[in-house]
Order: sequence, then structure tokens, then C-alpha cells
Amino acid sequence: MYIIIPHMEEAGDQVRGFMKSMGRLPNYVTCLCYDNLEDRNIVEQNITMPQFLYLTTALFGGNGAAEIRNVNPASSSLDHMVSGQILESEYRSMAENIKNFIESNGRAPNYANSSLGKIPFEMLIYIYARIYTFMRGYHMPPAHINIGFLEEDDTVEQV
Repeated sequence: MYIIIPHMEEAGDQVRGFMKSMGRLPNYVTCLCYDNLEDRNIVEQNITMPQFLYLTTALFGGNGAAEIRNVNPASSSLDHMVSGQILESEYRSMAENIKNFIESNGRAPNYANSSLGKIPFEMLIYIYARIYTFMRGYHMPPAHINIGFLEEDDTVEQV
């Protein structure tokens, strides 16, 4: 099974909406996928949150499609909050590190290092869901992503 960016944008919007209304991660998100890239038969697939994190990060550096793989959950969770702004270059770099960690370890990371400190797994899900939600509306990634007290003030870089 494979997912493409437009389908991930829709899934990101669903995850973001669920987290905003319920205050927690969903167990899974149902999204459209291709059963293979040759025939492009569309099927619905339930994606777990560890898989969601992998797919959101794998799509950033890929060819527009990412293969759905089994990903085990993070082994533990950090219980702290970070707040501030992360530029596109940093969240892209974090995505590459997260993707590589998952591919090497078969599980989601407990956290990702950033200029703001350690970002817990749950917050990573929300950050990347918001990035893909933004991309759905603007057809480009945000210039930065705000987390914590400024979280909904993401913007397109002004020219």
C-alpha cells in the first residue's frame, strides 16, 4: 500500500481535527491509499499514529509517494511541553531524522530534538498533521510552524 501527498493532506486534516476536538491522539486515521503504484487502485486503509508519523516524514524527502509499513509505537512518552517557532528547514531536517530512526528501529521515536528542546511523540504527530493541513489549503508547506502558545499562527513566507 502507498499513500500520496494529497491523501496525506486529507489524513493530516482529520488527525488535527480529532486532536483539537478530543484533546488526544486518535488510535488511527482512515485514509485513501493505492494498493500499488502501477494500477493505482484506490483503497481505504487504517493508519496508526506511529505509521502516520512515518508517512508524513517519508513524504517530505520522497518522490511524492510513500509505502505504508508496520511501525511500532514509541517505547515511552515524554511528559513536557515545548513552545515556540520552528522554521521549515528545521522541521524538514527533523522529518529526515525521524524517518531514518523509524526505518532503523522499526518504531516511532519517543521524541525529536529541535532548537526548542525535545519534542514528544504526541506533539510530533500534531505538528506534522498541521503541516499537511496547511499544505492542503495553500498547496505549499508553511514557512514556519508554531507550537505551544502560538500554534495556530502558521504562515506562508511573505515575498
